[in-house]
Amino acid sequence: MDCSASKRTWDHMATEEKIQKEQSKYKQCKEEYGFCIPGFQVFRLATGKLLKYNKDYGKRLHGQTVKDAIRNFLNGVGTSLCRALILQFLSTLWKIQKWASRQTALRVYSCSLLLSYDAAKLRECCGEEDVLT
Repeated sequence: MDCSASKRTWDHMATEEKIQKEQSKYKQCKEEYGFCIPGFQVFRLATGKLLKYNKDYGKRLHGQTVKDAIRNFLNGVGTSLCRALILQFLSTLWKIQKWASRQTALRVYSCSLLLSYDAAKLRECCGEEDVLT
């Protein structure tokens, strides 16, 4: 899953044209959540199929559909979510947040995060006692 973790996706040297263009992309999602999802792929364990969701899909995400997209990415459609997978993602995201809040050498306007996991290991990892509904 590609995540753009920022409401602002332009630097201080950007032209007005660039600012306007960037503000219009993924507008609802960035306003509601402070990030957007330009796209993702998921290997659906239940069907054995690879599903791809591109930037056109991502541009339509807002409100509940953002949450649905995340559940979809985590292989939680029609089944429970894997607690271990969620905790691994959160642990890494908290480390990134901690670093970003403490560092002073860089000016970060936005960042893109690539979230990934091994779907084949998901089934091994998450037994019935390790799921969230």
